[in-house]
Amino acid sequence: MAKRSRAEKKGSKPKLSDEAKSKVQAIANNVVPVGFSKQQRREVQQAIEKGLDKIRTETKIKNRERDKKYKKLQQQLANYDGNTDTDTGAAPPNKTPLAILPWLLLAATWLGISAYFFLI
Repeated sequence: MAKRSRAEKKGSKPKLSDEAKSKVQAIANNVVPVGFSKQQRREVQQAIEKGLDKIRTETKIKNRERDKKYKKLQQQLANYDGNTDTDTGAAPPNKTPLAILPWLLLAATWLGISAYFFLI
């Protein structure tokens, strides 16, 4: 395996596919005025390629960050589901006094109505 220097490794960016190159050429031909020299056209084409490369890297970074957030949420959801399953299976949840309150009010109402009819 041939050893490459850091500059060579850094300079070896992924090349554009043939389809992408043809799109870049089409864009450059539409954008560049007729009076431009061959060198100027090449510079415009390289600028477009750099722009496409920048857009691709930015979208890769955004996708990577989105995937990381998604994985974190999935792990949190799995942990949350795991914690609730173990808690509910071990012991029934405690009823709070507020949950019993409507039933107590209903019973008091029925007792009050029945007492009213018996006293009349």
